[in-house]
Amino acid sequence: MQMDGNKKNLITQWRFFSLWLPVLLFLTSCLSPEQNNISERGSTSNAVTSPTDGTNTTKTPPANTTFGRITNFFQSGNSSASNNFVFDINSKNSIYFRGTDITTYLHAYGRDQNACLLVSFHTDSVQKVLLLAATPLTLRNFQTNEIEYYYSLTPSDEQKNKTHCQGASLITHVFNNYTGKQIVFKVTDVCIDCLESNIKSDNIDLLTKEGKDINDIADHYLGMTLTSKPESEIVF
Repeated sequence: MQMDGNKKNLITQWRFFSLWLPVLLFLTSCLSPEQNNISERGSTSNAVTSPTDGTNTTKTPPANTTFGRITNFFQSGNSSASNNFVFDINSKNSIYFRGTDITTYLHAYGRDQNACLLVSFHTDSVQKVLLLAATPLTLRNFQTNEIEYYYSLTPSDEQKNKTHCQGASLITHVFNNYTGKQIVFKVTDVCIDCLESNIKSDNIDLLTKEGKDINDIADHYLGMTLTSKPESEIVF
């Protein structure tokens, strides 16, 4: 008899649990799940940020370099000049073409575009046009937070100058505007057998590889003198 009573109690408890189970499941489903705390990142910005002491400090983008002189100029070693840049015809050094116009132009348009510098010579014994590849480069000054864009020229690198400045459009431009002059791509070829110790240019023009003038960069006042005995520094 005692066993029959236990069975009745178990059956009663099971019926009670079965009756309330759906109610408990319904109440549980109404509760919202716990959300993960993931903060959203803001939209991208032009400012450069870097973490400092656990916080983000915003830095302004670098400004274009400004020059004390208003003209564009050539520089190689200690020598720099605008209208009479003296360069050793046998030098293997590079020439840097710098200035406010160049920085502004390259920053806006041509940081990935090579140009060509045309240097024309016309003397009693020399009638030639020297074509030099002008490669854009960048110089960043972290102390002043300024950036400069400039051209690098390699007068002694004939292969490089031919590769970038021997296109049909550019050569046609030279033939049409410098009639009778021989085109050379290496500075030593300007004066091979001539007896002149100083050969001064009569015109300098910065062109695109397609032979178009880059009018945003002033070049009408530029001048270059080739010599075997350059002076240490000439500035005009």
